[in-house]
Amino acid sequence: MSLELLTIGKSSEAWLDEIEETYSKKISLIAKFKLKILKGHAIPRERFNEKILDETKKLLEEIKATDFVVLFDEKGKKVDSIGFAKLISSPLDTGKNVVFIIGGAFGAGEEIKKRANVIVSFSDMTFNHLIVRAVALEQIYRVLTIWKRIPYHN
Repeated sequence: MSLELLTIGKSSEAWLDEIEETYSKKISLIAKFKLKILKGHAIPRERFNEKILDETKKLLEEIKATDFVVLFDEKGKKVDSIGFAKLISSPLDTGKNVVFIIGGAFGAGEEIKKRANVIVSFSDMTFNHLIVRAVALEQIYRVLTIWKRIPYHN
């Protein structure tokens, strides 16, 4: 079993680098983990449909047919952390590779949504892409601690 967080992005901040390092280490103590930040092509914002298609292609190239895919999307299912853990406990129990995806600034393409086994929303609010990466990492760690019954989640 391995876990991977795939995201489209190019920018980072010192605070996010610290969060990514901290949570990647914590997650790696429980399961094999990789954070992969894919670079999108420089396509102008006004051609956002083309940008979504380009990012979708890049993301799909990284996913294997046997992977269990969790897409973080604002239009996804709203669950609490225990509900999120329940959604992915079966693939974790069976040793499947779980790939978490954060789409680009204009969202995930339809092919990614169709490929996803689960689509989860963090909130009705729109968040900065960097904030979503931080929240995703913390929630992945939280889910693993719930799954393994490690004291963390209250």
